[in-house]
Amino acid sequence: ILVALPLNGAFAVTFCPGGSSGVPGVPFNRQGDSTGVVDGSCNHIDGNVREQEINTWYPLTPPSVWREIAEVAEVKDGNGSDGIFEISNLMQNSTVGTITFDWKITDTDNIGKFAISTHIGGGQGNPDGWAWLVDTTGSSPYAGTVTLKCYTDSGTAAECNGFSNAKLFAPVPIPAAAWFFGTALLGVAGIARKRHSA
Repeated sequence: ILVALPLNGAFAVTFCPGGSSGVPGVPFNRQGDSTGVVDGSCNHIDGNVREQEINTWYPLTPPSVWREIAEVAEVKDGNGSDGIFEISNLMQNSTVGTITFDWKITDTDNIGKFAISTHIGGGQGNPDGWAWLVDTTGSSPYAGTVTLKCYTDSGTAAECNGFSNAKLFAPVPIPAAAWFFGTALLGVAGIARKRHSA
């Protein structure tokens, strides 16, 4: 039986499925959304989002790569910060199965792109991570609200098992020497492969 998961106003921007439920015919039992992000940019992984996933999902033009520049894991009274990245109003509602929090990037000087991610623990389903590209077309500070919703495999609301972290990623240029050295190595490897196949 395919369970249709309800959508409400909080999921109007970039609805993104969460972890698979493990039950035949039930595709997932989590969903996530955020405001202040690029529409359709959401990605999900069964686990914690790392630089590797961000670079795969949102490839940059070399020699730049995505690097994690901030992580908020310690939250007190619903609020936490790490340098230029802040979260606030973190709330978990077990009755309706949601976790919500506001995020804000407080310093955007000389950085043209950002990506954010969040991670929640196991419980109803596996640990889940979501990521989005931040919408930087407007004026800074860039900000939004993340809403995560959890279900049982029968489609009823379930408690989301714990906020784990929120991360901020930004493009970082690779030093020119390292970029040219890496390119040279690839060229040598290509020549060696041609000689071997000849």
